[in-house]
Amino acid sequence: AELELAKRIIHAPFAGTVGLTDLAVGDLVSSSKAITTVDDMSTVTVAFDVAENAVGKVAIGQAVGATTAALPGETLAGEISAVDSRIDPASRTLRVEARLPNDRNQLKPGMAVTVSLSIPGVPRPAVPSLAIQWDRQGSFVWKLDGDKVRRTPVQIIGRRSGTVTVAGDLGEGAQVVVEGTLKLREGTTVAPAEGSSGSAAPAAGDGGRPAPGSASAAGGRSG
Repeated sequence: AELELAKRIIHAPFAGTVGLTDLAVGDLVSSSKAITTVDDMSTVTVAFDVAENAVGKVAIGQAVGATTAALPGETLAGEISAVDSRIDPASRTLRVEARLPNDRNQLKPGMAVTVSLSIPGVPRPAVPSLAIQWDRQGSFVWKLDGDKVRRTPVQIIGRRSGTVTVAGDLGEGAQVVVEGTLKLREGTTVAPAEGSSGSAAPAAGDGGRPAPGSASAAGGRSG
């Protein structure tokens, strides 16, 4: 009898926490029936995707931070534990896994987290979002060249808090127009407005008339 009973005792393959079960005493089960779930929650594995252009900048052992709505204001430290060998052809991303210590059992399997990691990048200019203009050729800004404006094509890289990170012919400290842009044309002459730091107003044009447009200049860089 003890031998038959021993055959009916199920041992977990590792120490962990048992989840809920929908079985009751007396239910008939087979070897293919899932009885319950055992989770080792001492360390949690998080899977996330990295853009194709950053693939060469992630490596096993690299530090990551993770936040979750369940722990507001707290960032959990972990490190990359595995990197896939192939790019997803549909999303053009690489699957990466990181391990997060879970000593306080604050994370649960299946919980959504936001992962952040520091990846060295190329410094890019950041301009006010109002400076970005569009036409049939794409996005551009009006850049100040002396007292005139020049149409300068830019590629939008990202947006944050009223600024746009771009790639284009904008050196550090370059000034761009953020007001009255619809009135500007290539070569429009502008001059700084009095009493307004970093702003520009129409300068006198041919025949003593002001050149069209009212502009404000701003510049900066984002790493």
